[in-house]
Amino acid sequence: MAPLSLFVVVFGLAFGVAALSRGLSSHEALLMSALVFAGASQFAALELWGPRFRCCR
Repeated sequence: MAPLSLFVVVFGLAFGVAALSRGLSSHEALLMSALVFAGASQFAALELWGPRFRCCR
């Protein structure tokens, strides 16, 4: 169980860093992690994220 938990934590940190560097706020990154369960889809969505997709600003 511990190796799987470690992978989940590392993956979450990697997505958080990528999301913040792409311009998402910490709240948006947390919401995306809570709503999207397919991890690869989160990274794919970050590649499509641009200034026209700003939802909260």
